[in-house]
Amino acid sequence: MMLWLLTWSVLALCALKPLAQNLIFAVVAVLVFVLWFGWRKVRVIGVVLLVFVLRLALVEDTAVPLNCGRVESLTGSGAVVETMRGKVFVIGQNLIYDQEICFEGELQEIPETLSDHTGGFYQWAQSKQIHFSVKPESITVYKTPFTLSSWLYRQIQAIENPVTQSFFLQLFFGLGKQDWDIFSLFRTSGLIYGGLARMVRDFVGRYVKGWRKELASSLTMVFLCLNFGAWLILAKHLILRFLRWRKLDSRRQLCYCALVLLLIEPAWVSSQSFWLALGIEYLYQLYHSRRLAFALSSIPLRLATSYSFSFGQLALGLCLQPALPVIWLSCLVLCLSECTGILDGVIGMLANTAYPRFVLTGKLPLWGVFLWFQLASLWPYQKVKVILSLSLVLFFNQVQWLFDPFVTLTQLSVGQGDAMVLHFPFAPCAIVLDTGPPTSYSYLQNELNARGIRCLEGLILSHNDSDHAGNRDALIQDYQIKAVIDNKQPQLVFEKITMTQLLYDKHYESANDDSLILLFTIGDLTFLYPGDISADVERDLVSSYPGLKMDVLKAAHHGSKTSSSDLLIDRYPWRYALFSTGVNNPYHHPHYSIVLRYQKSGIPTLDTAKVGDIRFFFWGDHAFIHTTDNEFVIIK
Repeated sequence: MMLWLLTWSVLALCALKPLAQNLIFAVVAVLVFVLWFGWRKVRVIGVVLLVFVLRLALVEDTAVPLNCGRVESLTGSGAVVETMRGKVFVIGQNLIYDQEICFEGELQEIPETLSDHTGGFYQWAQSKQIHFSVKPESITVYKTPFTLSSWLYRQIQAIENPVTQSFFLQLFFGLGKQDWDIFSLFRTSGLIYGGLARMVRDFVGRYVKGWRKELASSLTMVFLCLNFGAWLILAKHLILRFLRWRKLDSRRQLCYCALVLLLIEPAWVSSQSFWLALGIEYLYQLYHSRRLAFALSSIPLRLATSYSFSFGQLALGLCLQPALPVIWLSCLVLCLSECTGILDGVIGMLANTAYPRFVLTGKLPLWGVFLWFQLASLWPYQKVKVILSLSLVLFFNQVQWLFDPFVTLTQLSVGQGDAMVLHFPFAPCAIVLDTGPPTSYSYLQNELNARGIRCLEGLILSHNDSDHAGNRDALIQDYQIKAVIDNKQPQLVFEKITMTQLLYDKHYESANDDSLILLFTIGDLTFLYPGDISADVERDLVSSYPGLKMDVLKAAHHGSKTSSSDLLIDRYPWRYALFSTGVNNPYHHPHYSIVLRYQKSGIPTLDTAKVGDIRFFFWGDHAFIHTTDNEFVIIK
């Protein structure tokens, strides 16, 4: 029991607050060796120190990465290249797995994008140990080795049917559209590779007995994991094999496996594959059903990381799961033999079938994940009790808005763009003001899904620039939207708030100047949301509305020097000014002269690039501000 609690404590510590890697390594190393050898073994200290020194020696300095390396993995927007001194993300290049390349271009350290939610590029890069990115001026490919993954990827890229191509990319590499996301989960959890290894074991077992068939199974697992870069799955498999050979009980096996995996690579604790693989292994020991273990593990982990889960996709995946190794192997053979065309009809039918998705949303906290697994393990032989208790967890997670007493206005950190979400207490809907650029859709989606919001009372677009309206179509597709507003009109009337449009009767030639200018009041604070207007429009605004009371200004055009004129700043008694900018953005927003202008006027400023998401909370007559970097301000 102590080992079980100790393991959970280490995992929770790593997940809640990522510490320095070597510190995590040292703590885990001490735990593993002390538990393995005992407290009184003097050699423990020597072994721990020796391994720790070796670890420090092997972790090279990544401050000056070399510009040559091997393509380790691919994403939708670039490639991860393993160089001599670290991993580099190469942006927007058509590369192939395992290619050896050299690139020219200035390396940029990946900036930390502060956000209250997971799923951003910075968090993904941290989990993959990527510290630099580059948009190369040129790339030289020195060698394209003949490996299974590189050959397979080239064959998939040659498929003409985009739906079939997307299916194969998700099945083998976890790329492509999210329509086939369930297959990516099967891949990252190791169930596909494990199923193929068991197929080989059963086949070899017809001819040989004993350790030889187990060796064939392990060699198959090693071959697949090495070719497709599943290092975590391979490490877990080998560790569990060794612990079973030592004849430890199942719970000790899982605890030691988790601690040794952290010993190998502490960054794996932020990987979905780590939690999914261990969760499946834990529940399989209780239920002896891989399908049930996968279902019960994937639901809480998806709700904890991406805040949404489709039961329709899960049902489809579970129906196919027994035959998944055969499907995977058949698709591999067809793809390598260039005969994928015979599957176009079947894949197209699956893609176009309007099966019910039954999407659940809501951010499941870490303690909720722990509660889920504890409830799942209480009654392993009474599935009705398990289903009822877990259904209650899902229900309360889905309706989190029922327990939210605050009016919340959030200026999201979406990089170089604008997105604001207004949510009222005990309400299942929200109002969105601008959507941010297409590259930041995950931040907006996570903000809505985390609260369990599936409908929007209004989607307001100040103008059609991509940094303000870049996710319009995606929101319309994924959420129920009662009204999309992108034209000028005197007032916008919603159920719990009325917004006034200023200068609604004037039109300007510039798209930025013709932005919707919104004025609305929450509690005792009045907000001005001016889009990307320039100083000329600000002059018209001051002359047309000289006596308005305005408290919080969302700085126009991200703090550009063409806006935030002295006339606007000095005319109204502003209490706060907000900037929505990207870290190290190429426009240098907000301009230093504008920041200085606000400072001279004594107006406090908050910049999403520095503080992350900016949240205004209102409860009765009380109001306060909270940011991602834990800045907290009570507004009097």
